Amino acid sequence: MDELRSSVTLANEKIKHYYDLKHRAPEDIRVGDKVWLDARNIKTERPVVKLSAKKIGPYEVLRKEGTHAFKLELPHTLWVHPVFHTSLVSLKKEDPFGRDPPQPPAEVTPDGEEEYEVEKILDSRKRRNQIQYLVHWKGYGPESHTWEPLEHLDTAMGAVRKFHWENPQALRHPDLEEGVVS
Repeated sequence: MDELRSSVTLANEKIKHYYDLKHRAPEDIRVGDKVWLDARNIKTERPVVKLSAKKIGPYEVLRKEGTHAFKLELPHTLWVHPVFHTSLVSLKKEDPFGRDPPQPPAEVTPDGEEEYEVEKILDSRKRRNQIQYLVHWKGYGPESHTWEPLEHLDTAMGAVRKFHWENPQALRHPDLEEGVVS
C-alpha cells in the first residue's frame, strides 16, 4: 500500500512539474506599464508568417479588465480588440546590460506597404528647394531621426500641425496655409 501511495505521489509531482513549465504565474502588471503582446493570434499582411515578429509592442496598459485581462493602447492600424488575457502579455523589462531594445517592426498597411508611426516633428529645413521635417519615430532613439518631405508624412499631419503651432517661425511647406494646417 505504501508503494502505491508513493507511486501516486511521484506521478502527481511529475504532472505538477510539467504543468508549471507551460503555465507561468501572472506577472505583476499595473496600469501604465509597458508590455509586449504575443503576436501568434494577430493576422498581418506580411507575405511570410515565419518572418513576422513573435511579440509586438511595447504597448501601454490602460486598465485591468477583470482578474486575468488587460486593455492595451494599440495603434490604429492594428484592427483587433484591445483586451488580452495575461498569458498573451509580458512585462517590458529594462535590459541589465544596457543594450538597446529591439526596434518595433513597421506596421503593414492593407496595401502591403510598411508604415512607421511618427511621435514628434523636431525641426524643419529647406534642401534642394524642398521643405523637409526632422522626424522622431515612435519606439526609436535619436539615432533613428530622419529628414522627410511633407509627402511622406500624410498620416502624421497632427504632428506637423503641433510642430508649427509650437514653432511659428519654423520653415513651412508652401502647401500649408499660414496658421492653418489642412
